[in-house]
Amino acid sequence: MADDEERPQLSAHALAALQSFLSGADPPTSNETEAQPTEEKPDFIPLDNALYKEKGYWDERFEREDAYDWLLHFEGDVQALLGQYVQPSDRILMVGCGNSGFSAELYDHGYKSIVNIDFSEVVIDKMRDKYQDRPEMSWRVMDMKQLQFEPASFDVVIDKAAMDVFMCDIGDVWDPQPHVWTDTFEMCSGISRVLKPTGRFLQISFDQPHFRRRFLDKQEFGWTFAVHNLGVGLGYFLYAMVKTQPGAEETP
Repeated sequence: MADDEERPQLSAHALAALQSFLSGADPPTSNETEAQPTEEKPDFIPLDNALYKEKGYWDERFEREDAYDWLLHFEGDVQALLGQYVQPSDRILMVGCGNSGFSAELYDHGYKSIVNIDFSEVVIDKMRDKYQDRPEMSWRVMDMKQLQFEPASFDVVIDKAAMDVFMCDIGDVWDPQPHVWTDTFEMCSGISRVLKPTGRFLQISFDQPHFRRRFLDKQEFGWTFAVHNLGVGLGYFLYAMVKTQPGAEETP
């Protein structure tokens, strides 16, 4: 572009959402109609945002933190919209599950065939023990950039603020660092591979469509791309990718 004036700017909501994500603060949800008292939390804010990508940071955090839901909850926030893309009979993969209760909410609403993955063995062990009363839901230690599943093995893949971690050291948002392109491509390529021919990849994020679409909407992944403005919290989005053809096994 010729100059900065021609570029769309980050909205105040997007800036606040990013600040909330990086700080670990609780944003308001659609269920919160009045101010609530702030609950004191341990200080999980790293000195360098790049640490949000490091396994050691998350292991230490999960040792001390029992539960935290990034951005929103299922019930009351995205239940109706997800119901347009997900059926109770679907096999679902939740990437970067962390210690969120989102999968348990899905399970309790009839979506029982869920595989949860996270690269932190600490949190997977804790979550497996915490939700052992939901036997059809499983937990595996796995990097979301290196999915170890057979091709076409899931109907739905859900990412709630997992890819957002790659944006924590993006550099210039208009010219992302090379590793951001690599990380997002590896993640999406793997997801495309494990999705069934008509599978759906659903991503919930604070990132505005102008900035996120470039990572998701690629011909190699073999899916369509749609955006839903969720209207909850600080202004979040659901990106819905639906497979229409096999994804190519290529590198960027």
